[in-house]
Amino acid sequence: MNCTVNHLLFALGTDIGEMLSKYGVWAYAIMFVIIFFEAGIVLTPFLPGDSMIFAAATLSVRADSELNVHLIVLLITLAAFAGYVLNYTIGSYVGPRVYKRNYKVISRQRLNQTKEYFEKHGVRTIIYARFIPVIRTFAPFVAGVSEMHYKRFMLFNFLGGLAWVAIYAYSGYFLGNIPFVKNHFEMTVLVVLIATLVPAVYAIIKQSKGKKETT
Repeated sequence: MNCTVNHLLFALGTDIGEMLSKYGVWAYAIMFVIIFFEAGIVLTPFLPGDSMIFAAATLSVRADSELNVHLIVLLITLAAFAGYVLNYTIGSYVGPRVYKRNYKVISRQRLNQTKEYFEKHGVRTIIYARFIPVIRTFAPFVAGVSEMHYKRFMLFNFLGGLAWVAIYAYSGYFLGNIPFVKNHFEMTVLVVLIATLVPAVYAIIKQSKGKKETT
């Protein structure tokens, strides 16, 4: 079981280009499901949405590719939006009791970290969080728990999702024409994957330093 999970994570990370090119137009469905789960379920914050969008858009530049960058932006934005709506709904159903009980399936550390982020940035967190792995998945859940105004949530949900997908997709599309990127595709995707983890790592380090200073 662990070998299967590890293989899947590897395929979704550094080997994602090969996976997408292998399945052709079915790559759209694969990407939609992955982004929907990353955005909609707090149990799957490990899914590499950033690198996958970038990789797919980079592949769309190739003459033999069945992918279209504009369709990628449309479908993935829809998946990101729908996922957040589901996550918000689950959070609103669970309510504030999530902070009082220990759920084995929900990371208490990530939950509290996202709550602190909300307290600092307010409703703008729904946009900012899109660009921060892990917090991206917990943000709509915490918004639902805190009963954020639904219409405001929906607006920022759409704006944040569109901005996130468009930036990564069109960056990959334009960079895909660069010879170095074409010749070192997997390495480029790996660099993007590592770069997307930097904000999350920085937030964790900053949070741990803050706790040490208060003790």
